[in-house]
Amino acid sequence: MKKALPYLFDANADKKTVLSENILQRVENFVLAPAFYDGWSEEKKKNVQKFFNNSAMKVVAPRPGQDLLLF
Repeated sequence: MKKALPYLFDANADKKTVLSENILQRVENFVLAPAFYDGWSEEKKKNVQKFFNNSAMKVVAPRPGQDLLLF
């Protein structure tokens, strides 16, 4: 696990960012609370959906500075 996801175990890494990116890249089906999702801007919704769709068949790196936090 540590070998496959080294940033998840890096003491200096932002855990929320790493977990969010891994969920979007590797989890086929997940649920967000509607009240939480509805609080996002339209731009964030679009960015998260686009990143999720682009990662469906292969793992892709997020653009630097892109807000993909799920927490």
